Amino acid sequence: KVTAGEIHGCFAVLDGADAGFALYAADTPAFPFSQLPGYGTIVEIGLLPAYRGTGQGKALVAFLETCLRRNGITRCYVTAYGPAETFWSHCGYVKNGSTGTNGLPIMMKRI
Repeated sequence: KVTAGEIHGCFAVLDGADAGFALYAADTPAFPFSQLPGYGTIVEIGLLPAYRGTGQGKALVAFLETCLRRNGITRCYVTAYGPAETFWSHCGYVKNGSTGTNGLPIMMKRI
């Protein structure tokens, strides 16, 4: 269960080996990194180099989106720059024209 205002995490394990991790949350006004209350957010995602470019990152994002949807969240956002923007674009996220408090572009998706 995704608890509003708390960061949740998961590890990606592939073929019995650690492959990466992700942090995600339901954004509320009380959320420490609040950008868009009412949205879900993927705060961080990382894969070990051996798993990059294999589709595992997109699969991990899809899993996180499913977790958020199961909790009634229908929209998600990320803040990203550089090569990460390309990754998020491939996952269906688009810039909304604004920047987060961290100065990075906000990218959104209906999930």
